[in-house]
Amino acid sequence: MPEYSLTDDQIEQYRNEGFLVVERLFDADDLKRVDRTIREMTDAALKGGDFSKVLELEPEPIDGERVPRRIFSPYDQHETFRDLAHDPR
Repeated sequence: MPEYSLTDDQIEQYRNEGFLVVERLFDADDLKRVDRTIREMTDAALKGGDFSKVLELEPEPIDGERVPRRIFSPYDQHETFRDLAHDPR
């Protein structure tokens, strides 16, 4: 696995903007796993009734499906997100 490090410009952008997008850091399999986790969490939250502590939905369904706008505290809610946060990349 290649080693990654941030450039000075990236660090400066993070300090100024509070976020940084690093393209292609995670591969297609990683993103599929995240997508599958989000779908599973959304389905479980909707089946459970009160999902307000788990996620926020888009106001209108997209292609007939309820779509999450935001997952609250994803790190605390699922190991997929913890794994990504601790990934050495």
